[in-house]
Amino acid sequence: MKDLRWGLLGGLILAVCLGVRQTFGLFLEPLAKVPDIGVGTFALAIAWQNLILGASQPFIGYVADRYGAAPVIALGAAAYGVGLAMMGLLGSPFGLMVGGGLLIGLAIGACGFSITLSAVGRLTSAAERSRNLGVASALGSFGQFALPPLAYWLINAWGWSNALLLLIPLTLAMMAAGLNLPKRPSAHPCASFAPPSLASPSLASPSLGGLSKILANAFRHRGFLLISLGFTTCGFHVSFIATHLPAYGEICGAAPVAGAAALSIVGFFNIVGTFLAGHLGGLYSKTRVLAGIYLLRAISIAVLLCIQPTPTIFLIFAAVEGFLWLATVPLTSGFIGEAFGTEYLATLFGLTFLCHQVGAFFGAWLGGKIFALTGTYDIMWVVLVILALIAMMLHLMIKERPAPLLSTAPP
Repeated sequence: MKDLRWGLLGGLILAVCLGVRQTFGLFLEPLAKVPDIGVGTFALAIAWQNLILGASQPFIGYVADRYGAAPVIALGAAAYGVGLAMMGLLGSPFGLMVGGGLLIGLAIGACGFSITLSAVGRLTSAAERSRNLGVASALGSFGQFALPPLAYWLINAWGWSNALLLLIPLTLAMMAAGLNLPKRPSAHPCASFAPPSLASPSLASPSLGGLSKILANAFRHRGFLLISLGFTTCGFHVSFIATHLPAYGEICGAAPVAGAAALSIVGFFNIVGTFLAGHLGGLYSKTRVLAGIYLLRAISIAVLLCIQPTPTIFLIFAAVEGFLWLATVPLTSGFIGEAFGTEYLATLFGLTFLCHQVGAFFGAWLGGKIFALTGTYDIMWVVLVILALIAMMLHLMIKERPAPLLSTAPP
C-alpha cells in the first residue's frame, strides 16, 4: 500500500494534463467561426500537437530518465500554461499552431503518460506495478470526465477565449504535483525489479552508453516492434474521436451540450476501463488483453455503422469507447517494463508513444480533411474498424519475454 501514493500523485498530474486536452474538441465549433481558422485549420493544429507530442517523447523520456521526472513535469506545466494563453489571447492560426500545437504538444509530452507512468513504474514494486499504473491512468481519466463540463460552462458563460485563460491555473496544480516527485531517478527500484539481464552494473544509471545498448535491445525485440506498431492504431482512434466526437454528435441530432456530455462520459468510463485493464494485466497476458481491447473497438464501431445514429446511440457509443479509451496504456507500458526493466522505461515508452502519436496526427487531420470533402465521417469509421482488426492480429503475434542481454563487456 505504501506504493499507492505514487499512483495517486501520478494520477493527479495526468488528470490535469489529459483533462485539459480532452476539452479541445469543444473549442472546435467556436474557433471554426473565427476568420482565417475554420475546421481544417483547427484540425491541423490538433494534428500538429499530436505529432510534436510523439516526436518529442524519446528525447523528453531520456531527459527524465537521466535527471528525474520532477523538473521535466514542472517545465511541461509551464509550457502548457503559455500555450493556453497564446490560444486564448491571439485567436489566430499562429496562436493555434504555436500555442496549441507546438507548446502544448511539448507540454503533454513532458506531463503525460510516458513521463508520469514511467515515474510511477520506477517507484513501485514489480508486484504492485501493473495495478499502480492502472490507478494512475484511471485517476488521470477523472480529469477527462470532470473538465469537459467545466470547459463547456466556461465557454458559454465567458466565451471561448476567456475559457482557455481560466484553465491556466490548473497547470499550476500540475506543476506542484510534479515537483513532489523525487528530483532524480533512483537506481534501487530499477535494479531490484528489472529482469536480471538488464540489472547489470553497466546499466545501473542512465547514460548514453546504456541508452545505446537498451535501444539495440529494443530494435531487436520483435514484441517491442509489434506493440509499437499496434499502438499507432490506438493513437489514430483516440485522436479522431477526441477531436471530432462533439461534431459527430450534431450529425446524430444531439444538442450542442451533448458534445461536452459525450467527452465527459468517455472520461468517466475510461476510469473503469483503465483500472480494470491494469488489474487484468497483472493476472493475464498483457498482449492478449490488448488484442481483446482492439477487437471490442472494431465491433463497437462496426455496430455504429450498421445502425441509424441517434442522440441516445451517440451517448452509448461514447460510453463504450470510454471503457476502451486508454485501457491500452497501462498494458503497453507494463509490457515494456517487464521486457526491458524500468531504468529506461520513459525512453522506450517514448519511442512507442511516438508511433501512437503518428497515428494520432493522421486521426485528427484526416478526420477534418474527409469531413471537409464529404460532409460525413463514414469513411473514417470504416478505416477505424480496419485498423483495429489489424492491431488485434499484431498483438496476438507477440510473445511476452524479457529482452535478450546484449554483451556490455569490453572487446
